[in-house]
Amino acid sequence: MSDKQKSGPQLLEEVVRLRQRVDELEAAIAGHEQARLEQDWLLQVEREQRGLTQKLNEVMFNLAGSLNYETVLDRVMEQLAQVVPHEAACLMFVEGGMARAFRWHGYLYFDDKDFFAHRSFHLTDTRPCASFEKPASAY
Repeated sequence: MSDKQKSGPQLLEEVVRLRQRVDELEAAIAGHEQARLEQDWLLQVEREQRGLTQKLNEVMFNLAGSLNYETVLDRVMEQLAQVVPHEAACLMFVEGGMARAFRWHGYLYFDDKDFFAHRSFHLTDTRPCASFEKPASAY
């Protein structure tokens, strides 16, 4: 039946049905758009994780190239920036409530390049080190 042959109430009923269908389609489009955005985000996270995994594999390969303790520590410091971007870093040995830096770089504001060489820190007195005493399972 053409629109000219329909009565007013029939036309109104058809308009209501069409509006409902438009609302359903708009909701479906919004759902698809949200799903696409989530998928894009997940792909980005996966790329970042893949990149980090690749960097960690490179670090492990470089570290495994030597059995010399001093060489390994030097390589750890070199490779650290690949995994954790930073301006300054140090590796610390923690034992008996004390922390001692045994490799460092980037601490340009200290006049003495060996500032850390003969220093130990009480973990409880040094706020950034206070969490070092906790076992890994506590995190």
